[in-house]
This record gives sequence, structure tokens and C-alpha cells, in this order.
Amino acid sequence: MTDFIIGRQQIFDQQLDIYGYELLFRGTDHDLNQQDGATQATNQIITDTLLELGLNAIVGPHKAFINFTTQNILEKTPLHLPKERIVIEVLETVKVDARIINNLQELSKLGYTIALDDFVFANEWKPLVELANIIKLDVLEMGEAKTRELIKQLEPYDVRLLAEKVETHEEYQYLLELGCDYFQGFFFNKPNIVAGKRLSVNQLSAIKLLTTINDPDVEFAELGKIISQDVGLSYKLLHYINSAFFAVPNKVDSINQAIAYLGLNEIRRWINILTLASMSDKPQAVMQTALIRAKMCEQLANLTTTG
Repeated sequence: MTDFIIGRQQIFDQQLDIYGYELLFRGTDHDLNQQDGATQATNQIITDTLLELGLNAIVGPHKAFINFTTQNILEKTPLHLPKERIVIEVLETVKVDARIINNLQELSKLGYTIALDDFVFANEWKPLVELANIIKLDVLEMGEAKTRELIKQLEPYDVRLLAEKVETHEEYQYLLELGCDYFQGFFFNKPNIVAGKRLSVNQLSAIKLLTTINDPDVEFAELGKIISQDVGLSYKLLHYINSAFFAVPNKVDSINQAIAYLGLNEIRRWINILTLASMSDKPQAVMQTALIRAKMCEQLANLTTTG
């Protein structure tokens, strides 16, 4: 097993009740200053949160704010996650173009909550402002005058404002008076660390599982056989279904029972999340080949179903 840590920082509403937690990458495996590294860091947070620790164990009943890069959004990574439990935090480094706008519009229509991180008003971001639910303001970086100006600019839009990096009671007070809805920063608390242990899975088994789940004639028995042959896969599936997220009345200790209980759609979600992690440390060419094969299987499945 490998040790890992995740940072989390509370986000409060106007009554200072907890609204959610921002989840922060705190490992050393990925360089957040590199595009691929930041994308892999997000993938790692998702898999460690949902498959290793359990979402409820990290954020309780509250929402999890997760940073998403350009690549994450283009790959529609949020679709693997429960829309009622996460906030898609669009990083300020995202390159806004028609594909990004279309994908975020799709996610918005599906009911996902979208937040724009470290927001600075610019023309290319206007389409995202119009579909966003929350806009995060870096009040430490902007200072009071620019913060007031930006809030004024955002008045015509139906968005909630989240003031981040709030460091003093005076800042909190003027931001509250300006109508900010949520607050985050050292004045309230510093990020704390959640530690866990990650059990690795066989790369080939994970890819085989991803391919199999997209077979239109897939059977539960075949999925159960692949999972049962890998200790890591078996542990992760049983840990997943027995987490507080599903609240099963009795502990599930059989792979076949777990698959039958979850059903194909939820098993597909689990496999997709699992694959994010299991291939995160593979060379890009290997990942692309595996995902292309999986996509081909998915398209063949669709053709078979509609034909």
C-alpha cells in the first residue's frame, strides 16, 4: 500500500455553517505547474476521495469543491462523479474556447454546480459567467478596491459569490456587507490534512475491465471474474459499496453481490473513476491507446444497440 494525503479547507455560508470543502492535492507525484501534472493531480484526488477514503469520510454530507483543468473538462471527467455532491471548480488557467463552453453547458444542464476559480472579468469568460452558479473571488490578490469593483460588475448575473483567502475579521465583515454568499480562508481555518493508504491495482486488469464494461453483451459474471482475480480491484469494490455513501443495510462481502447491488450504470461509474487512477502514472501514449480502445468498444456497443 502507498500512503497519500489530501488537503481540505472548509467553505462557510453567511451563517457560518459549513457549505462544503475544497479538496487540495498535497502529494509530490504530480507537478501542478504543468498542465498534465495538474490534470493527473485532479484525477488522483477523485480516485483517492471516492475509492480509498470515501466521499462522506472527507466532506460528510457537504459538497466537495474539486479543481478541474482544461483537459479534465474536455474529457468530461465530472460525469463520473455524483452531481449532487460535487462542485466543478473551473481553474483560472483553463483556456476558454467553444469546446470548453459546450462541455460546461452540458454539465450545467445535467445539474452539476459550476464555480469559476480566482475570477477576473474578461470577455472570453463571459459565456462561463452566464452559466456559472458560483464565482470565487481571490480577495487577498485583488485587495478591497478591486474586489468591490468586481462585485459591482457581477451584479447583473445570477451567481453566488464565494470570497476566498479571507484573512481578517474586517475583511469578512465588509465582504458580508457586500453580499458575498460563501467564505473561505485562514480567518476561519487553515487547510487540514486527511491521510490514507492506496492499494494499487494491476494496470492490465484495469484496462481489461474498462474494455469489458463497454461490451454491449457484458455479463455480471464476466465482470466478477476479472475483479476477483485482482486483490486491489476486489478490495476497492467492496470498500466502495460498503462506504457510508451507499448506506447498505448489511455489509457486502461478495464481489458478485456487490456488482448485482450496484448495477451496470454504477459499476461503469466505479470503473471509470478507478481507471483515472490506475493509468495516471502510465506514459501518455499507453493511456491514449487504452482509452481509444475503450472508446471504440463503447461506440460499437452503441451501434449494436441502435442497429
